[in-house]
Amino acid sequence: MQKKKFRINILDFLIIALVVLCIVGAALRGYIMKGDDKLDGDVAVISFKIENIQAESADCFKDGDTVYWPAYECDFGTLVGDIEYTDAVYYVEDDGQIFELTLDDHSRIDVRGTIECKGNFNKDGSFSLNGNKYIAPGTYAYLYFTSIHANVVITDIQPK
Repeated sequence: MQKKKFRINILDFLIIALVVLCIVGAALRGYIMKGDDKLDGDVAVISFKIENIQAESADCFKDGDTVYWPAYECDFGTLVGDIEYTDAVYYVEDDGQIFELTLDDHSRIDVRGTIECKGNFNKDGSFSLNGNKYIAPGTYAYLYFTSIHANVVITDIQPK
């Protein structure tokens, strides 16, 4: 009886190549996960501003209150530090000039404060809440505070 020579046909070659690519891909993925530019579990202090709300709403912001982000159904963080209240500012344009106005009766206020939250700072300076919800200064978020819901503009993000 004659021995058969082992020959690699195209299908065998494709299977072997696929197995090798899977092994290389798994090794690279493990390397990339270790060298990822995200720093896990960072604590950030996010400064915010709420514009033009009723003055009676000032009592709704208390240190330690939990802040919830309904758009992503997750906790945003905890209200920390002092809350600053100022008269609401309106900007009016007239003949190319911009005027800053406030109401004399002090019935509307702007609120400034800070929220402490956990997320990830990336090497490029960006911040993501829960690893996938990116937040940056200048963005708006509709947040639920303990006693009030409000549109908030993020003014600054700093590591704690």
